[in-house]
Amino acid sequence: MQYREEEFTARMQEKIQQCYCRARSRLCNEIEDGKGKQIFHYTSAEGFHNIIRNKQFFLTDVAFLNDSTEMANIITVFQSTVKTLRPSLDEEFYCCLIDLLEHDDFDYLFFGSEEKDFQRYFVLACSYEEDSLNLWNYYTKGNENDGGYNITFDQQELVNSFERCNRNFYGEDMSLSFGRIIYDEETKIRIIYSFLSELNEAWIMAEEQDKANPDQNESQKKLLLGAIKTAARWLSIFFKHECFAIEREYRIILALPNSKLTKYCSCREPGVEKLYKIRFTNNMFTPYVKLGFKPSGVKGVCMSPLCEKYVTEYRLREEQIHTDDGMEMRDVLQYGVHEFLRIYGYDLKYSQIKRSEIPLRF
Repeated sequence: MQYREEEFTARMQEKIQQCYCRARSRLCNEIEDGKGKQIFHYTSAEGFHNIIRNKQFFLTDVAFLNDSTEMANIITVFQSTVKTLRPSLDEEFYCCLIDLLEHDDFDYLFFGSEEKDFQRYFVLACSYEEDSLNLWNYYTKGNENDGGYNITFDQQELVNSFERCNRNFYGEDMSLSFGRIIYDEETKIRIIYSFLSELNEAWIMAEEQDKANPDQNESQKKLLLGAIKTAARWLSIFFKHECFAIEREYRIILALPNSKLTKYCSCREPGVEKLYKIRFTNNMFTPYVKLGFKPSGVKGVCMSPLCEKYVTEYRLREEQIHTDDGMEMRDVLQYGVHEFLRIYGYDLKYSQIKRSEIPLRF
């Protein structure tokens, strides 16, 4: 079975394809949540050092995320929404949709797959929360007392940067999507309701096409259902249990065909790094892929509440003296982060390196 959505849409009759693509585009707009917003990536001190130095993120296989039930969350929401829609749907379309999603459809997200046509998803998790104690506690774990950091990005600039920096390595196989995580059940229902309502027209056209061309190689209705099922799998990555709502997560998803991963595992040229690798974390072998980015996308850095505050004195030049004794107090850790960024080509002002405002006792 093909898992890439375009494999279904490319074989649709033109009007059916247009109808489906309009509905799919609106679905993406619901998730993408506008442009120009800032997002924040929380990480350990070691992770921060590697990200900044290498100008590169590791995107984790979706099967290794922190909520093992999140992808299957869509099944009950999808089925209840279809039942609500029943009066306005073609009867056969309704019956097909009720049976469309099963738990077995999501096994590959949890456990992987060896099928060549299988689409693999890799995730970069960020947040709209600029300074969250919960996120500091969960995502900045490292060596004892080493604190952590979050990196500020313009969301659209980061996505554009991923496109520019990585397309030559992954080629046309690379498919990027991005957007907010949906926690609210009513919002999930509304999104699915809108998507399926629009596709009822496509189903009727597909039914007419199948009747008019009984000898055609492929049923247009089957192609439509295959595309809807694949879109639902994609959408499931953006649905999460409401207990995680405090994270206000934003995800960037890289989709790659399973058959090509071994290609990215090997160096294409001498000295070129491997793009698909395995690391040992939390007592698990975790698959990941690499995505490079441009320094211009970084808009700031925030240090965790656990970063101890070291302060030293820097004597100002005479023309810069604004205090009575000619001394200015500066945060050495903050200054060091600024120098680290400057050395690796990040054009940030000293004032853009901040400390968490969350007060903690030590």
